[in-house]
Amino acid sequence: MTTLVQSMMNDSYTANGAPTYKSSLDPLVDWFFSSGTLRHKEEDHIKELWYKAWNANPEAAIKLAFYTRDVRGGQGERKTARIIFKELASHPIHAGIFEAFLHLVPEYGRWDDLFIFFNTSLQEPVLGLISNALDEGNSLCAKWIPAEKSTRDYDGVKGSYIAKAIRRYMNLTPRQYRKMRTKLNSVVETKMCAKQWDDIDFSHVPSKAMLRLRNAFVKNCGANFETYLEKVATGETKINSGTVMPHEIAQIVLNKVGASGWGVDLDSLEEFTTEREVLSLQWDNLPNYLKEGTSQVILPVIDTSGSMYMDVKPRPIDVSIGLGAYIAERNEGPFKDAFITFSSNPQMQLLQGEDIFEKISNLSTAEWGGSTNITKTFQVILNHAVKNNLTQKELPSMVLILSDMEFDHGAGYSTSTVFELIDQDFIQHGYIAPQLVFWNIGSSEDNIPVKAHETGASLISGFSPSIMQQLLKTGSVTPIDLVMEVLNSKRYSQIKI
Repeated sequence: MTTLVQSMMNDSYTANGAPTYKSSLDPLVDWFFSSGTLRHKEEDHIKELWYKAWNANPEAAIKLAFYTRDVRGGQGERKTARIIFKELASHPIHAGIFEAFLHLVPEYGRWDDLFIFFNTSLQEPVLGLISNALDEGNSLCAKWIPAEKSTRDYDGVKGSYIAKAIRRYMNLTPRQYRKMRTKLNSVVETKMCAKQWDDIDFSHVPSKAMLRLRNAFVKNCGANFETYLEKVATGETKINSGTVMPHEIAQIVLNKVGASGWGVDLDSLEEFTTEREVLSLQWDNLPNYLKEGTSQVILPVIDTSGSMYMDVKPRPIDVSIGLGAYIAERNEGPFKDAFITFSSNPQMQLLQGEDIFEKISNLSTAEWGGSTNITKTFQVILNHAVKNNLTQKELPSMVLILSDMEFDHGAGYSTSTVFELIDQDFIQHGYIAPQLVFWNIGSSEDNIPVKAHETGASLISGFSPSIMQQLLKTGSVTPIDLVMEVLNSKRYSQIKI
């Protein structure tokens, strides 16, 4: 296919009529921009998209699969990554290549990710990994291995089958297997089941478990839990938040505050006092991916339009609010705490409040819903710059657009993309447009705003803010630059074919 034909066949439109592209014309970039939002897509579509990356560069494709799963340095997408891992294991040639990376699966994800390899050609090496970990007393591994009577389904494999396979591989009797699990499995849920509430060390409770079990702690060991929270607040002890994502806290806050009425006096919510304290402390202790020195002056743009309320989990609106609040709060530049919501009437806002409950409650007073005219949002920035005769240095150098990418056709009959329109507007007024970061948190098919080698733009996806490290480090001149920065980073250097 000639470049001209490929380019002509690549034109597309958003759901609201704005010109866009079907592809960035680079399969690695296409995966990077889509993988964080694929959890609700059909398996065949996910595989097709990933195989395009594999055909372009197998090593890069495997790195992208691990980046997709990576709970700390990547997107933390379990379902999508498992689909790709299982597909690799099911292929006679690819399985042999992927076997060398099996030990990395629990490193980037969890030990139960390995269960998808049961009933494949990789079951035997996986049993070896699990057996060695249990022999070494690995409690994280023990946490995930099922009991022999387990009826749970692990991607088509029964928990009882997995347990029996592990036991037999280790030459254990059923009684020995049970004793081993009990001895190594010191997770908080075990103590809860035994009603040993006073024995729980809250500082050792994992991030997601704390988020999930917070109300159980309030109900069953409230006094001890309150004392613990007081110590966290004074810095005497820690609360784990390393694998919690901003939207997971934001969606709880949105539900709590929304259910009580927007603009409610939060001090009146006595029944939420301890829970509010837990969520606020976890929010404050989220990893700060913006802390390293950067020359970038950043400004988040939060899409609060109607399409962001689609009925999926998580909702795009929860993600945009969570990530937007996280970035605005941790931004140390001249736009600290600032953000713009784009809808029918875009407004510059400041994140205000004593804790995340107040901040999101106050954020709710901004205009939400309506259209998705992103060009109008940038006209707000540009008009302010022209009116006040601002210099280039006084403008943001990087704007993060947290959106489902369903932009309106906001320029008459123009065939220019959103990126091209914004760039043209800034040039006409004597400015250089900021680096535009299109952060996909729920896009539909065939909707990629820029091509892979477009200067002045970046394409990212997903719900994790960890990508900010690479983004701020490089400035990411083009979308492919950022992808290669991630793939060539030390974190994925051990993945080589």
